[in-house]
Amino acid sequence: KTQIGVWAIKDLHETSTIVTELTRSAFLYLSVYPLIDLIVIAIAVLLYTPLVCVNPIVVPILASYAGVVLRLVIILVAFFRTIFPKMRKEVVVPITIWKVTTFASPLMFTMTIQRISRPLVNLLVARLAPSKCAATEALAVLTATYPLGHIVYGWLNELRPIIPAFGQAGIDKSNRVISGAKMGIFSFVLTAVSALICFSTFWIPAVSISILEYVVGVSYKLALQSVIPLKMFAFLCFAVGIRAPLSGWLTLHKQTKLIAPSGAVRVATCLTLLFTLPYLGLSGASMGVLALVFSFFTESITVVVAASIYAFWVVCKARRSKLLRRNEIECSLVKDDIDKENNNDLSAIVTNHKNNLSD
Repeated sequence: KTQIGVWAIKDLHETSTIVTELTRSAFLYLSVYPLIDLIVIAIAVLLYTPLVCVNPIVVPILASYAGVVLRLVIILVAFFRTIFPKMRKEVVVPITIWKVTTFASPLMFTMTIQRISRPLVNLLVARLAPSKCAATEALAVLTATYPLGHIVYGWLNELRPIIPAFGQAGIDKSNRVISGAKMGIFSFVLTAVSALICFSTFWIPAVSISILEYVVGVSYKLALQSVIPLKMFAFLCFAVGIRAPLSGWLTLHKQTKLIAPSGAVRVATCLTLLFTLPYLGLSGASMGVLALVFSFFTESITVVVAASIYAFWVVCKARRSKLLRRNEIECSLVKDDIDKENNNDLSAIVTNHKNNLSD
């Protein structure tokens, strides 16, 4: 509720006064929200309350708070029931602040970059629009397509914490470790399911328009403008399906520093395309989604390169260790042979000496 909000929303995005005031109110109500966590949809319950008619903007905000509070409660209960008792036991390797910082800071950097990429797209799409009316329509299309596109591929991000959780010993009483091959098959199947849902939903215009018009509740004109951006969103399942398990694998091996460059590559790609595509005749929501899709893929490629480099280093290290062990074994055998020959020679000398004395 300060002049900074007016500058950041109205001046930068070139929106109308009504849109600016509504957006500032929404951000004011959401000011405490980042302290909890991510958004989880719970609007269905609130749609049957009087808030829909009195103050509709409060409905998604309260739904967001309800979702993240429930998520926080579930995580805390699981933590104190399963993780905390193990942490109280004696730890072989002590956990220091430096270890936690070096491990968590690359993840924090990457997540921060991922969070700001979409607001950055909104900002530049609005700023580069030919008029205020076009900017408002583009932002409306992005607002309608972001959540819908995220529903069908966003759950693939959960592969990132699953890999470290099930890829190490001690996860259950049997001390079972799930192999990397099984994790790869599992990730491939989930990505294929997500791709099937994406393309069967977004690449059939009648289906996507019906969902936007009758489920989301937008106008037919806005739904028609959202068809092409949704078709682009369908390809994000492949980028996330590659990035998430490989990021989890690097996290399992405590190589989070190799994940950090992917965030910088994502932002650099997004900015480059957003400033380049207008010269190719693209604008509006389609330009923003196209830049976002390409930035996702460049981020995934960066993670693939990082994982490949680490895997190559692990293989080289294993071969070197195997070669050193082989050399140690060979040296030990040679030493044994030399000692055996020396003992035989010594025995022969003693025997000859005894024979000479007896003669």
